[in-house]
Amino acid sequence: VQEGKEYLLTGVPRLMERPHDDLVQALRTLGAAIEKVPEGYRVKGTRLKGGTVHFDSPISSQYLSALLLIAPVMENGLRMHWTGTRLSEPYVRMTLKLLAHFGVFPYMEMDGVRVEPGPFLKASCTVPPDWSAAAFWYEQVALSAGSEVLLAGLDNDTLQGDREAQNLWAPWVETTFTPEGARLKHRDDANATAFGPVDLRPYPDLFQPLVVTLAGRGIDASFEGLDNLRVKETDRLQAVALTLGKLGHACQVKDGTFTLKAKKDPGDATSRTLDLDPQGDHRMAMSFAPLALKLGSVTIQDPAVVDKSYPAFWEDLRKAGYAVE
Repeated sequence: VQEGKEYLLTGVPRLMERPHDDLVQALRTLGAAIEKVPEGYRVKGTRLKGGTVHFDSPISSQYLSALLLIAPVMENGLRMHWTGTRLSEPYVRMTLKLLAHFGVFPYMEMDGVRVEPGPFLKASCTVPPDWSAAAFWYEQVALSAGSEVLLAGLDNDTLQGDREAQNLWAPWVETTFTPEGARLKHRDDANATAFGPVDLRPYPDLFQPLVVTLAGRGIDASFEGLDNLRVKETDRLQAVALTLGKLGHACQVKDGTFTLKAKKDPGDATSRTLDLDPQGDHRMAMSFAPLALKLGSVTIQDPAVVDKSYPAFWEDLRKAGYAVE
């Protein structure tokens, strides 16, 4: 929507392999000038005419959020139909509420949403702490007897769907909200021996830290609704299965489901190590690093991968008492 501008969008090979066609075609339908070139996409900015687009079981909710955020500057606004499977739906609801915060009020319809053209209004907005990142601390508290962590500023009054972490980890972590933030405390009375099946369709970003938590505690588990994890920074289902397999856990991946048969007797686990190539995936690095609580050590190749979402992760681990070299 930058009239008169021209851009070449490119990136690392994995980014360019991820599915973009549905979003690109929707933008073209709305009036965008986008050309596929060997390096990526050449985009010529223009005033989009807007109109109607239809997504049936889109592989990413980001397609919908991206269009909603520019809908008010389209000449005729946007009418978006959304049918079929609804992956990561809380993220779309968060986008709609954020639009309303800045003076753009979407109209909900039976199978989608309509946004009329109009200006954004200036309004103050405090960006809250990230519940997706909080999941890695839930994982650590669940794996460490007697542990307690305060996540400063994290509260339950949020638009973020990933606040479901407090419920998913409830068997092992007690969450108390205080004026300072969320206090996580290890539960000594946890006795769960199996977990699931759980549908993670609304919050698939929680899968990796949750399944590693369960593996670390020796708990069998099953998950469904993970259809879009194959097209993230890496194929997260296969990457997790391969890494857990190296540690003696049995994993089965089929379509959008994941089954864990956890190793129950770790033996002398503290003498074992894990050498992980996160394959460019920040969540792989942050999910498996806490297994240092159960193993002798964990080595993460390409540690800078966490910069995408949590640049201070390694320093925060040091503050929590880890030896990070």
